[in-house]
Amino acid sequence: MKKLLLPLLWISPVALAQSLPPPAPLSPPVVTTPASPAPPASGEEARVPGFSAGTLGLEFGLPSGGGPTIGGSYFLTPNGALRVDLGLGANFAPSPASFAFSLEVGYRDYLATFGKLRPFVEPGLFVNETPPSGNSANTAFEFALEGAVGAEYFILEHFSFGIKTGLSLAFASNGNTAVSLTSGTSALFGELLW
Repeated sequence: MKKLLLPLLWISPVALAQSLPPPAPLSPPVVTTPASPAPPASGEEARVPGFSAGTLGLEFGLPSGGGPTIGGSYFLTPNGALRVDLGLGANFAPSPASFAFSLEVGYRDYLATFGKLRPFVEPGLFVNETPPSGNSANTAFEFALEGAVGAEYFILEHFSFGIKTGLSLAFASNGNTAVSLTSGTSALFGELLW
């Protein structure tokens, strides 16, 4: 009987082990890490935090240097915005009334970020038409290539004050053609971005 019982005891566990499915492999422990921000799509470090392609801005030129203007910004990249400014002027005395306009188009490229201060360079084109004045009976028309440097200081996350100045190569005509290289008057502005 002992001889019969020992092989049975041996065969039973082996047969049972062969009929069961193999055990599942042990999975490694789950480790969680804090999420980090995704890198910018272009591969370069974003230099203007919080702004992305498609951000819009409304800018008001303050009447302290240069003429008062109103303009808009459209961020093409996180670091650069297409800019358009429009200036209008009217003189009602002496009669007859006269009107003037200016249009400026540029690209503002932010160079770095120093806390809330963001310096930039801004190449652009400028067109200006002014009514006859002084001894001239002709309307003056001016076209200029510009280069400006400036900085914005963000007092709130989406509101800044800034200043810019630069050089322009101007081509003017009011019956005579003139070419001049001038430095720009410092312009103050405020900008709201969303």
